[in-house]
Amino acid sequence: MDELGCTNEYYKGVVPEGTSFQFVSRDSEKNVVQTKGADLQYVEGKTLYNLVSAAASGNKIFFKPNQKWIDKASKDKLHFAGRFWTGSAVWKQMTDNNGDGIYDCEKPTNGNEVIFCLVNTTNNIENWGDNWAYKQIQTNGDNAYKQIPNGSNLFNITDNKEDQAIGTWSTHADTPVNGEGEWTTFTGVTYRITFNQQDATTAGTTHVDVAYHASMPEIEKLPTQTEKKFGGYYTEAGVMLVNAFGEWQDAMGYIASGTWESEACLTLYAHWTDLTPEITDVTLNAEIFEPVDEDKKGFVTAVPTINKHNNNSLEYIVCWKLLYSNGREVEGNKYQATVVEGSKVKFSIAGLATGNYIIRASLRTGSDCNSGEEISRFDKQFSIVANRIVTVNYT
Repeated sequence: MDELGCTNEYYKGVVPEGTSFQFVSRDSEKNVVQTKGADLQYVEGKTLYNLVSAAASGNKIFFKPNQKWIDKASKDKLHFAGRFWTGSAVWKQMTDNNGDGIYDCEKPTNGNEVIFCLVNTTNNIENWGDNWAYKQIQTNGDNAYKQIPNGSNLFNITDNKEDQAIGTWSTHADTPVNGEGEWTTFTGVTYRITFNQQDATTAGTTHVDVAYHASMPEIEKLPTQTEKKFGGYYTEAGVMLVNAFGEWQDAMGYIASGTWESEACLTLYAHWTDLTPEITDVTLNAEIFEPVDEDKKGFVTAVPTINKHNNNSLEYIVCWKLLYSNGREVEGNKYQATVVEGSKVKFSIAGLATGNYIIRASLRTGSDCNSGEEISRFDKQFSIVANRIVTVNYT
């Protein structure tokens, strides 16, 4: 099983071939809070533990004592035990092998009735026969066995009594598929976000997988449609999660500060709008002296190519930014664009270190770069290498 999709399947991971499994989620004290099969959903704030064999616990009985039992055992150096009835009494010592506060033993054949006890023998409990001499406390003070319900294997004390305690039965799984007897965190929990591209002419990325509380992954390719402009991805209810430039947008219940906050998979739908003017290229030229420093300044000029798509009525302005390769803006007034003539601008590159940079041209509606809507964007990369500027085609 390499990957699980989104129809009643919310996770991906790898398990041994042919393994019968179920997911088990436990809280910080390793109490089982959720055990499900194919329709398992992640529980917020809990740790999802390793896939476990559903059949591996079939011959085990589990017992979770209360704190008084635990304190008594520690103080008096007592042992947990199960006294099973199979036609005669069979004693089984119970141990907590993984430190989760739950004790277990193999259930004897036909041992469908049990009393849980604390005993103080140093002998082998399983050789006792029907010896009650060393019994200290038990769940059934009348020495009457209790039937183990079908499908149950864990008895959990629910009151605060030291002796003759009562409790409830439930189902428990305790053996990991790795066979090492230890719980290990299963780190493959992901949710799939599928992109419905709504009649795209050229398909984009079909889906991304993201873990709960993880940073949103990059969308490598956006769809296109002839005579239409991609307007972003929206939920079925109309909430925009991806803008027209493929950038994730924070939205309550889905994304917060760029991390995934939903506990489910999701399908997003492409929106298409009428074509508006767009930048299709940026031409760069270097005007540089050596070396590039404060004393001998260098510049790079940029000229946009704009396709109006026969839309001559929309008012827009070309806005410019100089960015590092990671998208962070180069700060400082001297690195702002300066108009040379017409649509041509220049950027100072004095003092910039060797590396890759981006000149971003964008069209915004209105008459200034601090308002209106961004309707088009084009990134052009250039590199400063050994104090010389080298232009590189990059979109």
